[in-house]
Amino acid sequence: MAIAISGAKVNVVGLGATGLSLVRFLSANGAQVSAFDGNANASGLDVLKRDFPRVKFAQHDLARETLPACDWVALSPGVPRSLLALKSVEKSGRKVVGDIELFAQLNLGKRPVIGITGSNGKTTTSQLTGALLTNANMRVAVAGNVGLPALDALTESDADVFVLELSSFQLESTESLVCASATVLNVTENHLDRYSSFFDYAASKAKIYANCERQVINRDDPWSSSMRRLHGESVSFGMNPPKTEYEFGLSLQGGEQYFARGKQKFASCSGMRLRGAHNTANVLAAIALATPFIRDSSAVERTVSSFEGIEHRYQWLGTVGGVEVINDSKATTVVASAAALRGTASPVW
Repeated sequence: MAIAISGAKVNVVGLGATGLSLVRFLSANGAQVSAFDGNANASGLDVLKRDFPRVKFAQHDLARETLPACDWVALSPGVPRSLLALKSVEKSGRKVVGDIELFAQLNLGKRPVIGITGSNGKTTTSQLTGALLTNANMRVAVAGNVGLPALDALTESDADVFVLELSSFQLESTESLVCASATVLNVTENHLDRYSSFFDYAASKAKIYANCERQVINRDDPWSSSMRRLHGESVSFGMNPPKTEYEFGLSLQGGEQYFARGKQKFASCSGMRLRGAHNTANVLAAIALATPFIRDSSAVERTVSSFEGIEHRYQWLGTVGGVEVINDSKATTVVASAAALRGTASPVW
């Protein structure tokens, strides 16, 4: 059921970048908005006071106090749904939804969405997918978990297609998202302070496939592979040679390795600007996701040869005294760091 916005009394919980985008969107569409955060000095408070003086703000102990009366709650992804304040809202029969659910309801049947989640690599893969589509002469908005909030992209962009980077936190508050292509890149132990078990964490990731038209799985990752559905279109990517048109992988032809789909080769791996085996997998994922939208396969070659990566994510900085320097400061888990080390051919210091 679509959520009513105009005239509705909505409590926005969490006042970071996503919370502010919720306030901005709801206020512009006629909702009566109040904002709450557990921190009296929430990061978006100054902007709220400056741009939305009519929106009341209150520090709130969400773990111990219930929220004031409202029609429904708009939740920032960083706030756990398990807190008392939110449980009491759901118990009363009122909805608790995130920005991606609002995006999904408002965009339903309109512009196509490519959805990307995973424990590692989703930002790079999202940007790669956006670059592929741009090189295929499409107007693209890359939004979601990092950078531009999804609701801002929906209202401000003239994009032909949306590429959404989605966290498990965003997906757990989403029911209506329909993706033209969607992937779970990988699932490793992460955010277990938020989830009761690793299985629950994986299940939140799997929600991206609930309504997707074309499923893209990582055949090298056991959890992603286990999510393969029995019905509907499903393709895979992996580092081994692709055997059928439903597989994307690395193909050795004439002594040279290529990004390929079945027998079709797209671009030589030797021209790739990105470094690391894990980034090779990210390129394969992006190709698999974007292929239905690309008529000219030369867009793949142009992207592979020009995309240099993202700051702080296995970013090559240069060579000093014969030693290559790589900034991978965004690798904040053991698994992410291990992937970077495995993908580095040279000795690591």
